[in-house]
Amino acid sequence: MRRFFDQVPLPIFFLLWVLLFSSCESDEDDPGITDDGKLLSSEFIALRTPLEAKIFAQAAGLDSLADSLNVNVDVYTITYRTLYKDDPITASGVVCIPRSEKPLDVVSFQHGTIVAHYDAPSVDVGISDTSFGVLQYLSCLGAVFIFPDQIGFGSSTQFLHPYYVREPSALAVTDMIIAARELILEKGKLLSGKLYLAGYSEGGYLTLATHRYMEVNNKVPFGFNLALSFPAAGGYRIKDVQEYMFSRTSYSQPFYLAYVAQAYTEHYEWSQPLSTYFQEPYASRVPGMFDGTFTGDDINDSLTNTIADLLQPNFLANIDSDPQYLHLRTAMSENSLVNFSPNIGVQLFHGDQDSTVPYQSSVEALQQFGNLGSTQVSLTPLRGEDHGSGFIPYMALILRRMGYY
Repeated sequence: MRRFFDQVPLPIFFLLWVLLFSSCESDEDDPGITDDGKLLSSEFIALRTPLEAKIFAQAAGLDSLADSLNVNVDVYTITYRTLYKDDPITASGVVCIPRSEKPLDVVSFQHGTIVAHYDAPSVDVGISDTSFGVLQYLSCLGAVFIFPDQIGFGSSTQFLHPYYVREPSALAVTDMIIAARELILEKGKLLSGKLYLAGYSEGGYLTLATHRYMEVNNKVPFGFNLALSFPAAGGYRIKDVQEYMFSRTSYSQPFYLAYVAQAYTEHYEWSQPLSTYFQEPYASRVPGMFDGTFTGDDINDSLTNTIADLLQPNFLANIDSDPQYLHLRTAMSENSLVNFSPNIGVQLFHGDQDSTVPYQSSVEALQQFGNLGSTQVSLTPLRGEDHGSGFIPYMALILRRMGYY
């Protein structure tokens, strides 16, 4: 070997040296693979076929996609490393990888509000007739779809999900993308480098939170360019949603209020009892309802839709002025998402008849981004759609905008 190099002219010798050692580079040298986001395990779950995908897309009302669902897909569950409260934890999710030789885009889809542990993507993945079961078939369009469980679900059920808490949620999504990239390359697939973020309801909040995290902290995962984000039907300025709920005589999803209160109390380790906010018997019921065995409907049934009966009168009347609620006002402000100016496209979607998360909250978010000078944010109204019915039109629109059909 030495005699060979002795006979090679210096420029060619240098080139050979670079090629030799660059070819030996391991994943450990990849700045995208660190302790945070490190893939810990993967398990093959199922093969999804175009024929199955077409059947479920049509059943879900996504008939327009049927002719474009042409690729077989391998579905995996994964575990990966992330941080929660500065401590390393094991998180989980689902990665759907097309059997394609073409460079693949990646779409990270953040799920909406769930409470029961069995509704997590990595648990629900084998049940093909559920809402998530249908979503995994979208990878038959020829793009990788990933579905983070989120902290509190899958491999991290020892924690209560930090509901509408900005930083840990965004970090968990970002680290999932890093881990998914490691798996995709391990399976010998090529990546286009194009990354999309999407999600509906709480998933809309998580999508914008992740977009914000990546832009503000310059944390777009290694190997990717963030192309567009599609947040839908989320509460981006939490104070706006709180004011809307408090202004109602009745509210059909009181468990949202309980979820925020319980999640913030546990995440921030507040000493104030839930009776600070809720009247009895509801204050005593709330903590036991978030152990992962109950659904949102179960929790709604244990509460009341009447706001004046659910909330303490002083809390309802004086949340903005009473010093005993300062900690809550501060948390709502810290976890809002409209205090940065996106330089990468954010396309908001919202049903204009939504009475669960008000359409006006997206209008006001758009205005706030405009006030900060961003020209990269738009809002598409889903005409005549409420919180539930807006999901299918939203999916059809964003998949078309991503160019998949």
